Parts: sequence; structure tokens; C-alpha cells
Amino acid sequence: MVPASDEDVKEDSIKTEKSTLHPRFKEFIFSIKRYLKNPLTIIDLFIILLFSVIAILSPVIAPPPFPYDPFKIPHTGWKLEPSPPSAEHPLGTLEQQYDILYGIIWGTRSAFKIGFLVVLTNLAIGVVLGS
Repeated sequence: MVPASDEDVKEDSIKTEKSTLHPRFKEFIFSIKRYLKNPLTIIDLFIILLFSVIAILSPVIAPPPFPYDPFKIPHTGWKLEPSPPSAEHPLGTLEQQYDILYGIIWGTRSAFKIGFLVVLTNLAIGVVLGS
């Protein structure tokens, strides 16, 4: 009898692993592969990940000037017209001289908090009503 080579053993183990996968898991893998072939899905995932990173790193990206209230947007005086983008304010300011970039970064964080709260609330209601 000829001893089995390493490649034969690997092929056998791969065949047994594929055959032992749960059918639902196979469907899940098929669905993920199918979704990742769509370029819009990749773009959407990139946008969601980008905003997630911005929301998580908001204290590092735009440190709050008032540590006790990071949602208080800093402003630098009063003018009748908004200021254009500059080195100090990359996206410019509003009429009241509120920094637009700071508002977007911290607004992303609060939008994610609200979104997660809504999803968890709907999940709890669905579990209670569905059981």
C-alpha cells in the first residue's frame, strides 16, 4: 500500500470540511460572495466603515474645547456672512462662526448613537411581539 501524500490528505480534509458545513452557513457564504461582487456594495461598505471610524475617533480627530460638553460647537466670534474654508476651519464656518467640520464629526457620533438605539428598541419590540 502506498502512503498518502500531504496533498491527498489536504484534499480529503477540505472535502470533509465542505461537506460538514451547515447548509445555512453555505447559503450565508454564497450570499456574501454574491454581495461582494456588486461594486455598489463595496462603495456602501466603505462609506459605512469611514463614518464608523469617524464616529469612534471623533475625540481624537476634533478634540472638544469644552471637555464637559463635547456637543457644544466652538465658535470664533460673530459675522454676518459665513467664512470660507481656511487652515483653521477646513470646511469653513456658518454665519455664527461655528466650525462646520467639528459639527459634522460630532454629528456623526450622535447619529450613530441614535441609530443604534432605534435598532435595539425595534429588536426588543420585535422579540417581545414575535415570541
